Amino acid sequence: MIGWTVAAIAVFCVLVWWGISLFYGRLTGWSTLGRAYRAHRPLPTQRWRHQSAAVRWMLTSYRHGVTFGADGEGLYMSVMFLLRPGHPALFIPWSDVEVHGGRFLRSKFVRFRFRGFPFIPVTVTERLARCLAEAAGDCWPQAQREAP
Repeated sequence: MIGWTVAAIAVFCVLVWWGISLFYGRLTGWSTLGRAYRAHRPLPTQRWRHQSAAVRWMLTSYRHGVTFGADGEGLYMSVMFLLRPGHPALFIPWSDVEVHGGRFLRSKFVRFRFRGFPFIPVTVTERLARCLAEAAGDCWPQAQREAP
């Protein structure tokens, strides 16, 4: 009897976690981006793991849970294994990416906006953006300043 109870609780916890992950993917817009930009190839060899990013709003962030990659073709993003439900790996070609630099208090950030989905920006640190720009080379989109 106790064995079944423990198994039922474990299954319930996994289903709740899966549901929360699906909900968060919809809340942030990651799942919406996934319908248009689902990656059908592995991340490039040049990648940065355990990065933080704010998706859609500054309060909906993935702290140390995103892997970013970049090459001459585009921007790659994926979340850690535990958040995969509702969060497909993304590949966004540079032709669909706008880069906007900004500042909040003393911190500098870079915000990516995507063609067709300008209401779902992805915000990263300036340091990470510099690494991505170096990996992208000449294909990196021209940066623009955010309005204060």
